[in-house]
Parts: sequence; C-alpha cells; structure tokens
Amino acid sequence: MTMSNGIIITTNAGFFARRFERYLARSIQISRRSAEVVVREQARGLIRQAFIYTPPMAGRSFFQGKKASQRAIQATISRATIIKSQTKVERSLASQTSSTPREVLLEMLEDLKLSPAALADKIRANQRPDKHYPDSAQKFYASRQSVKSVQQIFERTMGVTAAGWCTAATALGVVFPDWIGRWAGKNNGTVVFQSSETMIMFKAVNRNRHMDGATIQRALDYAYDKQANKMRNSLIKAIARGVLRREDVFLT
Repeated sequence: MTMSNGIIITTNAGFFARRFERYLARSIQISRRSAEVVVREQARGLIRQAFIYTPPMAGRSFFQGKKASQRAIQATISRATIIKSQTKVERSLASQTSSTPREVLLEMLEDLKLSPAALADKIRANQRPDKHYPDSAQKFYASRQSVKSVQQIFERTMGVTAAGWCTAATALGVVFPDWIGRWAGKNNGTVVFQSSETMIMFKAVNRNRHMDGATIQRALDYAYDKQANKMRNSLIKAIARGVLRREDVFLT
C-alpha cells in the first residue's frame, strides 16, 4: 500500500491485516512523530498481541496461559489413559486360568510396562493437530506414577509454539517469561525491520513446527484485529479531545 507521504508499508495479506494496515496508515499520516517510530510502536503492540493469542495463552495472560496449558495436558492424559496397578494386574494374571481374561490382562500388562516416554509418544500419535485427544481414540492402561511422569514430559514442551515470537520480541523490547524463552533456540523465529525514505517493512516469522499452521494464523488474525482496535480507539479519543478532526481520520 502506498500512502500519501510516499511511504510503503507491507503486512501479511488478509482482512485483519488490511484493517490493521488502514489504521496504521492513518496513524502515520496524522502523527507528529516519524513514520518509523509509529511503525515500531505498533509492531511492538502486534507482537504483544501475538503472544497473547498464541497457545497456550489463547487470549490469556502468560501466567493464566501456563496454568491453562497444565490443565489441558492433564485432561489429555486423563482421556488417553485408564489407571491400573501393575502389581494387581500381575497378581490377577498369576491366578487366572481362563484364556480370555488372561488375554485381556496381558494386554493391560503390556501397556503398564511402557516407559513414560513411550506412553507419551503413543498419546501424541493420537492427538489431532490442535493437540485435542479424541474421545474415540485408543485408551492406554497406565499406573499413577507413569501418568505423573507423562504429565512432566508434556509440560517440558509448554511455550515452544509461542517462542517463535521471541526473536521479534527481543528486537522490539517486548518482555516474555522464561518458560517461553527457553524454547527460543528450538523455535527460532525471525524478524526484519527495514526503513528508508520510501519504505518501511516489519516482518516477524514464527517457524512453528509444534502446532498446526491454522492455529498460528488465527493468533495473527486476533493480534491484527486487537492492535487495529487500539489504534482506532486512540484516534477516536484524539477526535473527542479536539486534537483531530473526524473527517481527517475516517476518510471515505
């Protein structure tokens, strides 16, 4: 998009990005600050919003997102497992003579002997791209201790999707917690900020491989929409104070 002052701003395609772009253009045109300062400010806000709407936050704070992720992991494991005692199953097997019950007990014992890492892999294999565990998917027998260990294994990956914004956040001075930052090296997003007399380009990429791309796109749509609303509200307040004229802000 080329603006009246000759500067070209580039954003991702899509309705929400274009709406953000329109309000960014108006903000640049009426601001007393330089275009680069305005773009950096809005890019900073955009990355904050991207964090807020990327799992596990999904519209929540970092603290709430972490707690929600822990609860979601617990719910997934609960849907995927049936708690049994290996000792009790082995005792039942030793005293059982009928072939059919023995087959069932042997299947239970096979699951119960899985290492936590192997059980975690089997659970992941049945998860949908959005990490939901279908009610119709296979259930695995597991001990309480094994379930606890699987919970810890899954919790180690919390924040890996959101970590794709860390590079951009660091460049723009956006703060994020350590439980997300620890994954910055694994999900190493990129950031580019270029500015000249005729062009300003801000590009942040989340190279997520932990979750489906549609989830990241939804997070970006929310981020664009929320940051556009912030600019719109700021412009409306300026009109109310008489600093700006409505006809100068909301052009037809």
